[in-house]
Amino acid sequence: ANLPAGLRFMLAIAGINFLTSSLVAPLSLTILNRESRTFILLRTWPVSSYTVLRDKFLSIYIPLLVMFELLVAVIVVGDRLPPDLAILAAIGTAMVSGTLIGWSMVLSLLFPRLDWTNITQVSTWQAWLLSFIGGSLIGVLEAGFLAIGPMAGTAYAKLATFAPVLTGIGFAIDLAITGGVALLLFVWGPRRLSSIEIR
Repeated sequence: ANLPAGLRFMLAIAGINFLTSSLVAPLSLTILNRESRTFILLRTWPVSSYTVLRDKFLSIYIPLLVMFELLVAVIVVGDRLPPDLAILAAIGTAMVSGTLIGWSMVLSLLFPRLDWTNITQVSTWQAWLLSFIGGSLIGVLEAGFLAIGPMAGTAYAKLATFAPVLTGIGFAIDLAITGGVALLLFVWGPRRLSSIEIR
């Protein structure tokens, strides 16, 4: 409680991002690959590839978002974060969760494994490796950019004047990262899903 609010905010966001990346990868990396040989039936359904990806994304995103937002509420109360940082933490958690889920799903589309027979091997090594490296990097970057303004405003007196500007810049960068992953998943993703060869 003796730490500046900005530093407590950064530690909270970093912890939530780490937990998010740990839980997201096993779920979203395999959500397409688990279709296995029944995947071919998916193409006979009267639904678009976009709808399939959207519903699979939401089936992971909504439950995890509820859980993480409850965790944010506990941290906010426990750390006594001010209301503005509480709102920023809630928005940031929603963005990071969606970004990491989308990133893993994009990788499962890029490196699919739909011919597996061993239930313990439901993803390719490329997807797992890039999900771990990329997910960690995304989590660190989004936490850092989101916390740069609050850190400047409460931990460094000389930068306090620039805190709102830095917060806006950091939020805009995070939004761009999230938007980029969303474009990959929902624009490129349906085309990729329709072109995957079933073996």
